[in-house]
Amino acid sequence: KEMPKRPGIPNYNNEVFVEIVARLLPTGSEDWKQVAQLYQVRAKENEGRDPDDLKRHWVEKLCFKYKKPTGKAGDPSSDRILRCQKIQRQIQERTQSMLYGAGSDESEDSDDEDEDLDGDVEVLDQAATAIASAAPRVDPSAGRDP
Repeated sequence: KEMPKRPGIPNYNNEVFVEIVARLLPTGSEDWKQVAQLYQVRAKENEGRDPDDLKRHWVEKLCFKYKKPTGKAGDPSSDRILRCQKIQRQIQERTQSMLYGAGSDESEDSDDEDEDLDGDVEVLDQAATAIASAAPRVDPSAGRDP
């Protein structure tokens, strides 16, 4: 059975969500956390989404559990499912190339629609750098005998 949606949680903005996943091609939990952060910014939601919920929505709803969609070609729902399944194949290829050491962080395919995400990614990178630089530094030689 499907769990009912909690009251007060807005519906997903699937167009924004698909753009973010297509740009980041998340392969692990840290990537899905970044997807959640970007989604909150781009969808203008007050509260962040749980990364596991986002991943579940991606697999079960947007990729249609990787099943072939029914319906006529040109149907917006079927077209979105096929697009998401294509993106999922890119994610799987990225994962495999990372496992075999041949991967890079940059996707070989870059769509114009993804360019507006670059600013959001840069903002998140700057925030992560600021957080890391604000963390207390520990002298690795502290506590050792000379």
